[in-house]
Amino acid sequence: MNVLRHHRLDAVIVALAAVVVISAATGPGGSIRVGGFAGAAALFVLLARRWQPLAASALSFVGIMVAAQESPKASGAEFFAVLLVFGVAGTLRTRRDALIAWVIGCLTFGTAMSHNPYVGGAGDIALTLTFCSVIWAAGLGVTERSRAAALAHERAEIAESSRDYDVREATVQERARIAAELHDIVSHGLSIVVVQTVAARMALEDSGPPEQIDHRLDAVESTAREALADMRRLLGLLQPTDLPIPADGASSSIGLAQVPAL
Repeated sequence: MNVLRHHRLDAVIVALAAVVVISAATGPGGSIRVGGFAGAAALFVLLARRWQPLAASALSFVGIMVAAQESPKASGAEFFAVLLVFGVAGTLRTRRDALIAWVIGCLTFGTAMSHNPYVGGAGDIALTLTFCSVIWAAGLGVTERSRAAALAHERAEIAESSRDYDVREATVQERARIAAELHDIVSHGLSIVVVQTVAARMALEDSGPPEQIDHRLDAVESTAREALADMRRLLGLLQPTDLPIPADGASSSIGLAQVPAL
């Protein structure tokens, strides 16, 4: 499907060129046939626009000029071929190339029309070139909108990937900070527990007063409880937040109900 969408303009060019060839082949002959074949060749040249866009458009306009000179009384298919060449000229890669192609088209086709005995003068030339320029501008507008949409899509993808990267970076940094804080809290608490325990043991060995021993043991108990509470709080921050939480909020621990999510 993407291949067809990418080459649908090529299919239109080939189909119209075939119509022009058939029209020329079934015509009365002579210069009309030569002009029809030149118009079909001008359309086939457009197939090279992906490799040499400006050169292909310029050669195509030259072919249109030759066709207009060889067959002054152009058929409907040949006129549609002229419009298609102008429309494709508006779809070139850059606006500069499109503008140059438009100037070449106006000069070549205008010159051919000025030598056409069936053209009613400058008014007909100006009207025809104006109509062709409208088709060219339509092709340019569609191309500009497509480029803007593609650029916006690319920027959105870049912003999305950058946002995901920033989120991952922030998560890693926050987890590292929490891990460091957890290490400091546990180390500090255990250090105090060790010191108070050693002091309580020394008091027991020296037959110190019971109040002093109770004070040491109370300090050990309170310090251990505070360190344990801080450790639980920090571990809670490190737990994943995308697991289902019980509706009653009775417990946030992971059980058998969370096995599918895990």
